[in-house]
Amino acid sequence: MATSSRANNMVDIASDGEEDFEDCVEEVVSYEDVNTSPGTDSRSERNPQEETKNEEEDPLARCTPPSHNSVMIWSLEEALQRQVEQIGVSACGATAVINVLSALGIPCDPEAADLTIDTRLREEDAPLPQYLFSRSVAGTVHQDLIKGMTTLTNGRVVGRFFDFHPEREVNLVQWLGHWIEKGAVPIATMNMQRGVSPGEPIPDAWHHQMIFGVGPEGVHMVNPLITETMELFKHHICSESVLLVRQADVVTRCSGADLNLLETGGDSRWSNRWQDMRVAEQCMEMMMETLLAYKGDIQLAQLTRTHVRIPAAYRSGITLFMKRDTPEYLEMLESPGLALKQMQITA
Repeated sequence: MATSSRANNMVDIASDGEEDFEDCVEEVVSYEDVNTSPGTDSRSERNPQEETKNEEEDPLARCTPPSHNSVMIWSLEEALQRQVEQIGVSACGATAVINVLSALGIPCDPEAADLTIDTRLREEDAPLPQYLFSRSVAGTVHQDLIKGMTTLTNGRVVGRFFDFHPEREVNLVQWLGHWIEKGAVPIATMNMQRGVSPGEPIPDAWHHQMIFGVGPEGVHMVNPLITETMELFKHHICSESVLLVRQADVVTRCSGADLNLLETGGDSRWSNRWQDMRVAEQCMEMMMETLLAYKGDIQLAQLTRTHVRIPAAYRSGITLFMKRDTPEYLEMLESPGLALKQMQITA
């Protein structure tokens, strides 16, 4: 294919001047390190140093006190004491399941949860195509959480996922509050790369978090302990299944890569999306910019393609978990999906 041929030519150019190109890549990586501050919880922080200082002084620094109208599973103080924080690399899904079980009063060994829930890791040392394929499925999807919960509890806890993309016609405060009052514990599956303010670093991944309360002030979640405004929360749970991969993660793996694989490989269920999203061409354009920077034709600050956009296995939404002996569990399982939001057409 023409796109892949041109892209592979760029790879060949990079390989021919490998030492010089690697110097350029090191400069790009250094530039990214200075201008981004990736967090361990996949969240964009306004001021990481100040945030860390504030949290050391007050672990509830990122929380907003609930109002008298809020529906809570835990108080902020209970959440601080009972939450389990990230148990391993890409294991936010397993961590969220452990927190749900804690909220339901069911003991759970973190190691057993980690072994039971299928957490896929990034193939950090793989060539670029395989690395990008691994990024598209790294971590867990909501099906893994439901399956893992069923196994861990021998079917005592059941789960139901609700899609929130495309946008749904729903009052989230009322909807979440309704199900929490009936005994459900929610997990949000969010694209943290949406809703980022200009000038802030773009987080590196999607994220699963248990919700322990909701109200006019926002959505209360653990791992990390935070209250997110409803406006931002809606951005995170209403997203296409896409992932942005940083420039440094692409150009450091391009030498010798066969970009044709990006148009023929990937998950067989949605491999055509790699072509539709022009992933190979995106990589080519990024490499061309990197070479131009190496030659001095442009400055690093002028690079326009900071990320490559790839398909992702995740679906944004909310999974509700409930004990099977809860009277309302069948209502949850049989509840219709949320209606799509109607487009408002103005004259």
